Amino acid sequence: MSCMDEINSPPAAAALMESTRCIGYSFESALADILDNSISANADNIWIFSNPSSDPFLSIIDDGNGLIRSELIEAMRYGTNPNDSRDENDLGRFGLGLKMASLSQCRCLTVISKTSEGTSSCRWDLDRVIETDQWTLQILSNEEIIDLPYYHHLDSLEHGTLVVWQNLDKLKERAVDVIELMTETLSSCKKHLSLVFHRFMEPRTGGLRIFLNNDKLEPLDPFFTSSTLTASLPEQTVLIQGQKVVVKPYVLPPESKMKPADIEKIGGLQRNLQGFWVYRNKRLIIPGTWFRLSRNKELSKLARVRVDIPNCLDSIWDIDVKKSSASVPVVFQHEFEKVLDKVIEKSESKYKYRGRKVADSKKQFIWDKYTLNGGYRYSINKNHPLVKSCLDSTDGEVRDAVLELIKYVEESVPYNDIFNTMAEAKLAVPETNDDVIEELISKGHRLIEIGFTISDFRITEPFMNYPQVLESLKGYLSEECND
Repeated sequence: MSCMDEINSPPAAAALMESTRCIGYSFESALADILDNSISANADNIWIFSNPSSDPFLSIIDDGNGLIRSELIEAMRYGTNPNDSRDENDLGRFGLGLKMASLSQCRCLTVISKTSEGTSSCRWDLDRVIETDQWTLQILSNEEIIDLPYYHHLDSLEHGTLVVWQNLDKLKERAVDVIELMTETLSSCKKHLSLVFHRFMEPRTGGLRIFLNNDKLEPLDPFFTSSTLTASLPEQTVLIQGQKVVVKPYVLPPESKMKPADIEKIGGLQRNLQGFWVYRNKRLIIPGTWFRLSRNKELSKLARVRVDIPNCLDSIWDIDVKKSSASVPVVFQHEFEKVLDKVIEKSESKYKYRGRKVADSKKQFIWDKYTLNGGYRYSINKNHPLVKSCLDSTDGEVRDAVLELIKYVEESVPYNDIFNTMAEAKLAVPETNDDVIEELISKGHRLIEIGFTISDFRITEPFMNYPQVLESLKGYLSEECND
């Protein structure tokens, strides 16, 4: 039997390092990957500093455990076995994040770590790797690191780590104005980090503090748990391979019930933020997806389902190296579909037309909603007092013409345009100026003449939406009774 020849064929260092720069990191996701290491090192504080200039840099400092020299060299090595057992709180997986995330944005990565045993430092310089075409990791002396940006901050700590990005070539390549783009990027990073790490930053979970150029970041709460208007559905636990996956659905209040500051604090109300929010060890991986079990809809955009998975199930969730995507395992699909039905139904119920059911005999709306061929249509309510009084005041050809006009209006409602417009923009609030109020009061007086009471107005659209009109009509009715 012939023997197969085997040779060692290591990848070319320069080619591999350059090619892995294009894996798809954004500046924000790359920075978040660096913070993962700080959190895994039990940091209480993380400081991020940058200088929006023609030659910007980024320094990330933490007060975590730090690494001794041998540990730092190993941490700078490309790759670990993702199937190796890890600490349950470890936020890494492939052993690539620190290097690939950093070098996706810069050409020079320096890491300095301090412990009780001293300070160690290593550097990946892509230009030096290209020059040698070897895995040339530079070990720096204490004299060589003193002038690095914000080294003095690390030096003032008992222990911790400093990561420095220099020569931010990717940012420079796409910038017309480097200073302006860096300023915008840092602003975007604030929101991204406040959302990705919000559960670490909440006081009740330890209160990790993150500072960007000395500004303390505040956690965003995508589930608006501080509001009594948020509907919280029962938590469910699914066991797989002896590990727990916890699913907790929420339904946000309608946009009309939230202030602009509230919407900002939950990360926005865009349609692409609905669905399952996947967290791995409390770290946000995916901010909204239906895993193709449903699709993004305007009526379900209030539905957000928190999914907590442990890091030991990474392989079946197909977590990518950037920790920004995942796939739902087949074993979970049935459980997720059950959650879908409940949470979407709850979300859609908050978008019913003015809270009305298809049949609601207690209130008089101008528009009636009815089912047709499995869908919904709207028609003008001809029994509405204002419509009825108009029809009753006409007869013959004029009445027929009014009814014909109503029919054309009903058939010409631009449903698709209304839906698309509301999906992209906030509905304008009707004017409530003095002319509108006076006109409604005048119409109310006419209805009082035919026997309307204040109780009737309170269940009749549009009067029931204007407290000042109701108050005026109530006073008018009292005067009528006194006379």
